[in-house]
Amino acid sequence: MTAKSISKVDKNQILFGVGNFTDKPITLSKQCYLGKFVCLSKHDQLYDFESLDTGSRVFNVSKSSIDVKNQADKFHKTLSVDEVSQLQDLVDKYNYFFVGKDSKLGKCSLLKHKIEVPQGTAPVRQRAYKVGPCQKDVLENMIKDMLEQDII
Repeated sequence: MTAKSISKVDKNQILFGVGNFTDKPITLSKQCYLGKFVCLSKHDQLYDFESLDTGSRVFNVSKSSIDVKNQADKFHKTLSVDEVSQLQDLVDKYNYFFVGKDSKLGKCSLLKHKIEVPQGTAPVRQRAYKVGPCQKDVLENMIKDMLEQDII
């Protein structure tokens, strides 16, 4: 798994971190494609998230909503008691990144989402498709839940 990040070029080299969050080894072949480097443009905005008050940008989050000790076997079967404790501390510290038992998602008002479309691009046109009664009920419930949580 890789993420968007800002990297510094040093002596024609860029450090690029990659994480394997599974319990299976992954072999990368030589010259494999891991990502794409893009230079910042005048439209890009940079934020120092460490200096920002997280309470002002995250809402609908309950403290310590994830109990790692009861879920440790799902993460990895070889975690020691100390590692489980460290993981719980991390989850508690950054709880606004996780969805807990209450299933409420946090909101971030710091960044404004925008989709840039090239000028002259025609909108996607697609016919509506039918869904079965069971699927329709599930979709309606999902939409209702997202409306109640102020996601959409």
